[in-house]
Amino acid sequence: MARKYHTIITQEDDGVWSPQFGDYDLEVVRQERLDMLDSVSMDYKAKRVKILTTPDAKQKTINDYVKRYNEGKP
Repeated sequence: MARKYHTIITQEDDGVWSPQFGDYDLEVVRQERLDMLDSVSMDYKAKRVKILTTPDAKQKTINDYVKRYNEGKP
């Protein structure tokens, strides 16, 4: 059985979503997201920083899911 993988994706000013950080442990990813939102050096808004969960950690799978966001079909 494949383990779920959690990836932080961010939306840039041009509207494009891209992966930033990932881990199998959802709590680690949640904490990283909070750290990103609290960071003074990064101007992220909560609605532009999401956690994406995929059935595995394969880069192709993650890219396919991110592509859905970029096509407006999350």
